[in-house]
Amino acid sequence: MIPGYDARVVGTPPELERGTGVPAHVQIERWLLQSISNGELAPGDRLPGERELAGQLGVSRMTLRQALATLERDGVLLRVLGRSGGAFVAEPRIECDLTGLAGFTEQMRRAHLRAEARILR
Repeated sequence: MIPGYDARVVGTPPELERGTGVPAHVQIERWLLQSISNGELAPGDRLPGERELAGQLGVSRMTLRQALATLERDGVLLRVLGRSGGAFVAEPRIECDLTGLAGFTEQMRRAHLRAEARILR
């Protein structure tokens, strides 16, 4: 466990695998997407600061910024500048592509949500 790390905010940071051919920024993106889809991170949750998160992951800020920029471009994160800014989990966008019919499960997957059914009674 990393000293001063609050696992409730982002979950346990992954042990990045070196030499596997998967870049560190892609591993970070996958970890954050997994945390969101598992419900560890909810819309509106704020990620730790870049310096803190990069230190916890053992990567440079540039590597972390590359992962955050990709997730921002994909609409998963919202980055706000300024004193009260930071990286926040965005509300999921449910896009409806009318040019091709996609099922409900596929639409939810694209929105980084999990389609599920629960029997209440």
